[in-house]
Amino acid sequence: MTPAGAAIAWHGSAVDDEPGLTLLIYTAEPGSPSEEALRLLASWTASHDDAAPADSH
Repeated sequence: MTPAGAAIAWHGSAVDDEPGLTLLIYTAEPGSPSEEALRLLASWTASHDDAAPADSH
């Protein structure tokens, strides 16, 4: 479900090396309320640890 007036485009693509797995990509018009909403949703799952390199050696 999306908020009233939200304009969010999406694309699904199967991951060849992982049967049954689909990569979903969501986009919104830059500067739009929809972009702001997507950024808010992304912030709920993001953490400062996510920005750290996987291998810091």
